[in-house]
Amino acid sequence: MVRKEQTKRKTILDKLDLDTIPKSTKPLIDTKKY
Repeated sequence: MVRKEQTKRKTILDKLDLDTIPKSTKPLIDTKKY
């Protein structure tokens, strides 16, 4: 049960990361690269 809860939480976090990265983090990474 705990493992299932962790997996669910991780999935939510992954989804949040996917939603957030294109908007904020990726431009920052691109800017640092150049």
